[in-house]
Amino acid sequence: MTSKNRTQANTRDAGFTLAEVMAVVMILSILMLIAIPRYIDSRDRAAAAVLKVNQRVIETKIDALIYSGYQTLYKRSDAGSPDTYLSTRLETDLELDLGGGKYGTKEGFQNPFSRRENVLNWNTVNVSSASTPPAVFITNATTYRYESIGTNPTRLAGTIIVQFNTTRNTIDCFYMDRYGKKSATLTRRTLPQGMSVK
Repeated sequence: MTSKNRTQANTRDAGFTLAEVMAVVMILSILMLIAIPRYIDSRDRAAAAVLKVNQRVIETKIDALIYSGYQTLYKRSDAGSPDTYLSTRLETDLELDLGGGKYGTKEGFQNPFSRRENVLNWNTVNVSSASTPPAVFITNATTYRYESIGTNPTRLAGTIIVQFNTTRNTIDCFYMDRYGKKSATLTRRTLPQGMSVK
């Protein structure tokens, strides 16, 4: 073998051709196109499952509180300390229970998208607030009723909403998905006779 042939053989053995590299890149790209959407879809399904479970737990707490002799005159906690209203107000006891204030232990509710563990008991959600989107949002504002709420992914994605409905005299519970759309299911607790949401 001549030295020229030896040099060409060594050069050929030293690396991959452009065609080979391009083939590998194309195969990896195709695999990524298949894997990434499946990963995102499975993550969203897991988050939806967490929201459903958390919603059921909150509904159980609401049921227990409804039959505990509370008045249900709604009072948001940003109007004062929740402890001030605790003896008569169902929603402030719920807020403290979910947030860990009453029994001293966190319930572990977490927004699966923002990772926040806070419970807000307000009339509105401030978009610029560092506390949004919360894990749980307790409110009596008509704009957050199931029938009238719109899509707002930045404020409420992954949030469970407990809405004190003054028109129907009910407490409604539902959640918002990753894209800020309300859940397909709504649970509505009609208050017993003698209790009212105002």
